[in-house]
Amino acid sequence: MNDEEAVAALKRLGLSTYESRVFVALQKLGTGTASEVADLAEVPRSQVYGAAEDLEDRGLVDVEQSNPTRYRPVDVEEARERLYRQLRSESDAAFDYLESVEAEYADTEESESIWTVRGAENVAARGAELLASAEERAVYGSEDVTPQIRDALAAAVDRGVDVTVLSEDEDVVAVA
Repeated sequence: MNDEEAVAALKRLGLSTYESRVFVALQKLGTGTASEVADLAEVPRSQVYGAAEDLEDRGLVDVEQSNPTRYRPVDVEEARERLYRQLRSESDAAFDYLESVEAEYADTEESESIWTVRGAENVAARGAELLASAEERAVYGSEDVTPQIRDALAAAVDRGVDVTVLSEDEDVVAVA
């Protein structure tokens, strides 16, 4: 991994481009002034102050009130843990909200649907999810059956669901 890949990864974890560049530069420097960080991070010095302040708010940078102001990053392991906790907290809050919205606005109308899902892993996961929610009847058509789908089909049969498997492959049909 190089600096740009590290910056991209930190951005995916929620840091801005400038915060990511400043944090990487500070890890290299250990401690530094805004000018030193700006030179190494290739960030305008005027932007280092805001980025460093945001990093301080996140608990990733300590600020020494000196003249000039000096910045020091927290230990990499500590930064990792803090970012994980922040990401987990944000994720929990977002998904808690989504669950409440889903419950509040749940569509109670029952109908048979045809879904289009792309990607083998996504298809298997969605198929298993739908089979797990089947109460009376399930029709599954495919040219092959993954272990995840095989287990979901077996579980549906065990629950008393009327399962029909459609396929040109006799081994697939034999699953149900």
